[in-house]
Amino acid sequence: MTRLRDLANDFDTIFLDVWGVLHAGEGPLPGALDTLRAMRDAKLRVILLTNTSRLGPGVIEALAKIGITRDLFTDVVTAGDVTRDAIVSRDPAVFQALSQTPRGFHFGAADYVPWLFELGLDLDAPPEQAEIVFATGAANTLDRARTTLEPAAKRGVPLICTNPDRIIPTSRGPKLGPGAIAEAYREMGGSIFMYGKPHPPIYEEARRRVAPSARIIAMGDLVETDVAGAKAADLPSALVGSVPQDATLTPDFVLGTFTW
Repeated sequence: MTRLRDLANDFDTIFLDVWGVLHAGEGPLPGALDTLRAMRDAKLRVILLTNTSRLGPGVIEALAKIGITRDLFTDVVTAGDVTRDAIVSRDPAVFQALSQTPRGFHFGAADYVPWLFELGLDLDAPPEQAEIVFATGAANTLDRARTTLEPAAKRGVPLICTNPDRIIPTSRGPKLGPGAIAEAYREMGGSIFMYGKPHPPIYEEARRRVAPSARIIAMGDLVETDVAGAKAADLPSALVGSVPQDATLTPDFVLGTFTW
């Protein structure tokens, strides 16, 4: 167990998780604003890392509405940001074997990822004819996802997932996230590509936004995304909360609560 103020002696940059650390949907968690102010006063750079499919500007706007204002953090990088970048740059791992303008199928709510429909992609193909699939939405069960996507998965069509989280907390209770849909797709034979935590691209983008000499620690409340992602990115990690008994990874530091 350690305190955040003690970590400030060894690190000047924190890659900080959002959901479960700063808020849980209805406003800042107790003490979160005071802690962010203390970090700001200590000259710590705070880069928010979140697996939402939304782009950074939308997250900044949403956080401001619940009182987590722009002056309390340095920058934000989302899974949506890095996924969009991968699509725009035509990530060779996904697009090299596809036609120049592959026919795509979108599984999810279009109004949650408007940016996907602004990239000039063909998203009107049925799963039986699609060359690429985009999974962006949450679901109550995987039944519909499996039935809908099986024709594409069995043909080995690549799937890009905009949010690796398998569980999405909502005001009505948890739902299965795009990450769960992607894993079901893999089980049916398809190949999947994810760019948010715990995968390297989101950490690479966050690193690009700070000086090469930055002394970075990654902090969050989940072992499977925050701690695993930090280790994959060769960064020290701090877990907010307690280490689960069944955890297969151990964080470098544990903070009982997100307090200064």
